[in-house]
Amino acid sequence: MEAIKSTDDIINALRRAQESGEPPGSELQDLSGVKFTDADLSGLNLDGCNFSGCEMSRCNLSEARCPSANFDGATLY
Repeated sequence: MEAIKSTDDIINALRRAQESGEPPGSELQDLSGVKFTDADLSGLNLDGCNFSGCEMSRCNLSEARCPSANFDGATLY
């Protein structure tokens, strides 16, 4: 997959992977330091994603599944 450039690109790629039933690629697993402010991550399977150091203020995580996601140092409010 080509390099993912924006937050919207990342979210769209995660949704496409989930809809196709394919596991997300490594570029969608290590998301450390990305700014997700006001992003809609609702309903996504974020299992195994690394959100360490991410800015996630006002993110919509309703119905998101993230049992082993890493949020160390992420800003969540």
